[in-house]
Amino acid sequence: SWFINMWTIVYMALILHITTVGLFNIAFREGITAGSGAVERAATGDCTVSFSAEQWFDAGVDLFFIVDIFCRLLVFGQIVETKQEKGRQSKMEVVVDPEQVLRNYASKSLLVDLVTATPIQWISMALEAACLSDNAAALLLARCLR
Repeated sequence: SWFINMWTIVYMALILHITTVGLFNIAFREGITAGSGAVERAATGDCTVSFSAEQWFDAGVDLFFIVDIFCRLLVFGQIVETKQEKGRQSKMEVVVDPEQVLRNYASKSLLVDLVTATPIQWISMALEAACLSDNAAALLLARCLR
């Protein structure tokens, strides 16, 4: 359907965003170098945090991947290969029964999707808000696993 095709295009664009812009920001973002002292800033009381539009966008990207899991469970059907009978070729069919989709998805890729959809940007923003941004920078690198 049109919706699933557009969803897939957005999904791939966001993966591309994470692997390019995300890595660039991790490598060149101010304050990531050792000794920048987010903890020291917290100790001196000089810790004011404001989040950029890009950080909010990345938080939205994390939300998209969480919604993607629910869409794969409840909205999208799954293409499965039917068992091959003797003398016949196997066929591909779309399964839309929620119970069967859940069973197939849980047995194949649900665990991987749950791990990769961890809202790392949200956690990173929370660490920065608590003046622990030295830890947040290392955490953002984990986004590339997605």
